[in-house]
Amino acid sequence: MKKIMMGITIILGVMLTGCIDEIPGGEETRTCTLNELLNEETNECEVVDDAEEKAQVIIDAQLVADSARLYCTEIDCSPETIITYKELKRLLVTLSVDYYMFDLYNEGDELRTIAIYNEDEEFEVILYARNDGDYEWQGLAPEYIDESLQLDELRESNGTSLNTGGSIFDNTKRDKVAADALALRQAVQYYCLDSNCTVEKVFTYSDLEPYVAGIDREYYQFHELEDALIVAIYYSNDVIPVTLLAADDEDYSWITNDPNHFDTSAEKRAQVVRFEGHDYNQVSAITDFETFFTQEEEDYFIYYYNVTCYFCQLIKDEMISYTLMKNMPIYFINASTVSGTHPVGSGTLGKSTPSLFTIHDGEIIQIVEGTNDVLNTLIIIESRTIYQNSQ
Repeated sequence: MKKIMMGITIILGVMLTGCIDEIPGGEETRTCTLNELLNEETNECEVVDDAEEKAQVIIDAQLVADSARLYCTEIDCSPETIITYKELKRLLVTLSVDYYMFDLYNEGDELRTIAIYNEDEEFEVILYARNDGDYEWQGLAPEYIDESLQLDELRESNGTSLNTGGSIFDNTKRDKVAADALALRQAVQYYCLDSNCTVEKVFTYSDLEPYVAGIDREYYQFHELEDALIVAIYYSNDVIPVTLLAADDEDYSWITNDPNHFDTSAEKRAQVVRFEGHDYNQVSAITDFETFFTQEEEDYFIYYYNVTCYFCQLIKDEMISYTLMKNMPIYFINASTVSGTHPVGSGTLGKSTPSLFTIHDGEIIQIVEGTNDVLNTLIIIESRTIYQNSQ
């Protein structure tokens, strides 16, 4: 805790000397120093608006930076390490916790980013105020800011801090999803220590839940799909692709990949995407069953859907995203507009929506139906590609 106290001492020292301004008539007035404010010795100086409150936020920001520095000596932080309040809580016993917002998803989760160890080996601090009109700190720690500019670094909260449009908040949410993906990967390894996992062993969240904590089930699609969705596949300790699809299209997803294959927070963050805003006109369509078997690829997929199908709507963005982001050769057929005779003939399999056909060399080799099986098939295929590319 010595470093933390040193940080507070730095701020106290920085603010001991007040600023002197010249006013009309040749007289000079001096802004009260932090020391004078704390000792209520304000008779010979001018107290700026909310001076004590502003000074406390600066002190708190430096306290966070010093705590983050101590934390990083323990875990050997690499550049772009994201640090949450939960990780620093034990070091921040004197922080004004009721003043700031630390929850990210649920009350008490304490997962909001409050410090970042950046590429310049400096600490950035993010302290969001809980109430509008209170003061916040976002940026480099006070120790890196000239004393005359520190007050300028404060901003008054107007509610936009929690808006997803802010890049800091966006990055925080992306980092949380990436951290969840890594936690599931580690859960697979713990599971496989207890059991002998074979190649391409698939896991649902229910399989891994005893080995993981801190994941918000309702944030992800597997909650809505009754935990039947694949979230990870084991190939080896070096290749464990993870999939975390958000339940809300405006939230972030980890689209099938191995989080251990990315070294920095920035690289992991780049794998976290939103699915919102997709439309069927972005993908290749088959409008006549006559071309069902005549696409140029030897291996491809055909996704059979209906715009009025509730379950098709549930996975619409995911299907389009896998097509666009993973370069999967998927052709879309709208059941309500396609012409010609369905290739399945008199059978029923593949005539309901959603269905996914796997085509090889002009023949159907697999048909799956339903949201879970359709998505799981794509997850397995993409995971196999990741494994093959790693060999």
